[in-house]
Amino acid sequence: MKENTLIFPARFNRDKNKWDFIYNSWENTNAKMLKLITLNTWFDDFYFEERFRAITEILRELKADVIALQEITDKSLGIILKEDWVKDNYYWNNTFGKSQFFCTNTICTVKKYFCIIECF
Repeated sequence: MKENTLIFPARFNRDKNKWDFIYNSWENTNAKMLKLITLNTWFDDFYFEERFRAITEILRELKADVIALQEITDKSLGIILKEDWVKDNYYWNNTFGKSQFFCTNTICTVKKYFCIIECF
């Protein structure tokens, strides 16, 4: 059996103007419903600017509790993390090939803090 590895989220710190990783703050939630969005954003540069303008606008409008995006590049991650609605409302996990549990180039943003312990 493999050992679990925790993947800690980051929260945008407006005072420092940067994303800070959070290692020890647990929030308890009694949410009865969870809105989850998952999307393969497509590695290709084909209509990149137009696609990511549309993707970020749709994600903002949907106000999901969890957003899981696949095939994220450094360029697309930069666009997402610059969005004020992301900075103000979400934690994020960057799993750019650094986790044994995820496909490479995946991010997950969540409204409530939690650690991903295992994925399958």
